[in-house]
Amino acid sequence: MYGLGQGIAYVVAVATVINWAPDRVGLVSGIVAAGFGVSSSIFAPIQTHLVNPTNFATGEDGYFKEAELLDSKVRHRSVSRDSSIEDEQDEERGRSDSESSNDGEEKKSMNPREVLSSSTFYFLFCALFCCSFYANTFYNLYKTFAETFIADDIFLAWAFSLGSIANAAARIGWGQLTDKTSFQTALSLACCLASFLLLTMPMTPMGGKTFFLVWLILLFTCMAATHALFITATVRCFGAKYKATNYGLCVLSTVTKELSYVAN
Repeated sequence: MYGLGQGIAYVVAVATVINWAPDRVGLVSGIVAAGFGVSSSIFAPIQTHLVNPTNFATGEDGYFKEAELLDSKVRHRSVSRDSSIEDEQDEERGRSDSESSNDGEEKKSMNPREVLSSSTFYFLFCALFCCSFYANTFYNLYKTFAETFIADDIFLAWAFSLGSIANAAARIGWGQLTDKTSFQTALSLACCLASFLLLTMPMTPMGGKTFFLVWLILLFTCMAATHALFITATVRCFGAKYKATNYGLCVLSTVTKELSYVAN
């Protein structure tokens, strides 16, 4: 129910704002995505202060051992998902919004049946699956990795909060970039940079907290591209009339991603 409600709210909001600015799809969808994702920067520190106010470090198995926490019946595992940015599940299956009222210059739109018979749709579907997969894997495991050399739970909560703010702001930037260049250019840049950062992440312990924080913020910035770019690509490829339904079909790739986690 959480995913269903979240998806409806996000897709309807994006579809509506695109009607107001059909020539700036990337920018306006990035602004909506930024507002949608910034909440995690607020709640990550709050939940850490509620669960672990004295900043206890976890044991080698990833669990807290302190009686003060256990006696209050708070059994918090450090590898928990913090309050997921959305994580790449932050924009799932929505309903079709009212048809676009753009002036008569709107190009022919493809209905969902036509979209499902298009090879372009399946390329976008696979690309969104891959982007969501790497991003959510990082969301789920960044803290596990960090705790191998950082024994400061409050620092990690604030690092996540800063990363969330960077992620929200970057969604606007990625959207504007794709308006001025192309979906392919923006996504290629984001994915190449993210690949470099992920491959070099194991080196961050040599620089301690500072290096880890910089890498975390940069990775969150790269992952922000997913939220602004794919709705833009959907509108450009299939038209604006059925944009909410067509984008909802594309976002079903994130359901496949979640099922792959369960299977593993």
